[in-house]
Amino acid sequence: MQQLKTNEILNEPALRSLVANCVNKCSKLEGADSVDIRYTINYRNEFSGNPNHLSVVLGNLIENGIKYQCNKTNQSYVDVFIASSQQKLTIKVLDNGAGMDASEIDNAHGAMQNNNTNKKLGLYIVNEILQKCQGAFFIESVKGSGTMVMIEIPNGNNIENKKGNRYELNNNN
Repeated sequence: MQQLKTNEILNEPALRSLVANCVNKCSKLEGADSVDIRYTINYRNEFSGNPNHLSVVLGNLIENGIKYQCNKTNQSYVDVFIASSQQKLTIKVLDNGAGMDASEIDNAHGAMQNNNTNKKLGLYIVNEILQKCQGAFFIESVKGSGTMVMIEIPNGNNIENKKGNRYELNNNN
């Protein structure tokens, strides 16, 4: 993996630009023309974080929403919601794609054992980055209906906020 930048102050224009660039890159992927990619940013507080980490995390989540879209729906979508607070940056990515069952989520979080197809590799990369920045993620998914991934990244401006990585699973089959 390339050398990543250290934390930078991401003001609202910088955060909006970062998100727009991720969406623009992902809109060029195969199948993206049939997916409506939308985003909303609720910027309340200055956020200090690694812009490269944020780009990789966000890009992987949007890319998964595009890759694993469900052909049963009239209009596939990926919705991105970002909120900054004094304590953290919260990113929620929702899609109406193929969804995952409990074993697929476990594989995404685990060591990718015997996974020669790289399926769900994006979530694995997201988890690796979140461990480095002491972030957390929560996955809720229904096979055949879609997935919601919520990411929480501690604000580098708030040193006392540091915590260990947390992984939660909520699979509504």
